[in-house]
Amino acid sequence: MNYNEIRFEVRKNVAYVTLDRPAALNAVNLEVNEELARAALECQYDRRIRSVLFRATGEHFCAGGDLERFAQEGDRVSEYVTKAADAFHLAISRFTRLDAPVVGAVQGLAIGGGMSIVAMLDIPIAGEGARFMCGYTRIGLTPDGALTYFLPRLVGRRRALDLILTNRTLNAREALEIGLIARVVPDTNLQTEAEECANALAEGPTRSFGAAKRLLLQSSVESLDTQMAYEGRELALAVARPDGKEGAKTFKERRRSRFSGE
Repeated sequence: MNYNEIRFEVRKNVAYVTLDRPAALNAVNLEVNEELARAALECQYDRRIRSVLFRATGEHFCAGGDLERFAQEGDRVSEYVTKAADAFHLAISRFTRLDAPVVGAVQGLAIGGGMSIVAMLDIPIAGEGARFMCGYTRIGLTPDGALTYFLPRLVGRRRALDLILTNRTLNAREALEIGLIARVVPDTNLQTEAEECANALAEGPTRSFGAAKRLLLQSSVESLDTQMAYEGRELALAVARPDGKEGAKTFKERRRSRFSGE
């Protein structure tokens, strides 16, 4: 597939998904969102892909929606935004449900839709200079990109309301402390450390990763007994898969596992 607004490539079982509009601070629009949805679909069906690294070119990760493009639509802006949001939500849904873990390298600003992407990532790693802001209500809009789903689950409902209504900016350390991101590293090490993380995960038991992600995703809406039933089912499936058998063999032989991703 050809991409114009993002970059997509696969190297050593890692899919690199790169926002590539640095002059626009990597703002997202209909075209970007459609390409993100296509990239997520490739990640879903390409069996080579065992982890994903989501990143951006330039100084900033993503400044949210492309407001200049919104203004150009005039009276048809609601129709345009509906299409853009639908494509964005499809991309978020597909990335969230991948078996492959999705690592993020976050630099500079992550605002609005950029913060939604961060909240969606499995392992968001931020540079020390990263800054995070919801931003939607600051310009009279409301959140999208599943921010109202993920943010309260990550930081709690009360803190999510504070961030959405006041639009206060979080630095990387504050974002780490409240659980919005997983790690903070020096800005100069960000891309290297994120890539190392993605490469390490690409050597892991990919289908078991996916099952663990699904269990966590549904845990907030299931009862204790139902959740434990799901855990038992996934565990029973995992031990019978090639990677489960390899794990048991590894333990017995006291060596490092060599997972196939199956």
